[in-house]
Amino acid sequence: AQTTRTPEGGPYRRRDVIFGALPAPRTFEEELRSKVTEDEPL
Repeated sequence: AQTTRTPEGGPYRRRDVIFGALPAPRTFEEELRSKVTEDEPL
């Protein structure tokens, strides 16, 4: 069903979505080193 009403009967209101970046918990180097073992080459 195509409708422009909410389930309560009121009109839908447009929402503005805001995207943002979060700081990474570790650097790329730290992440890479945590996944590689001593006997495993890069």
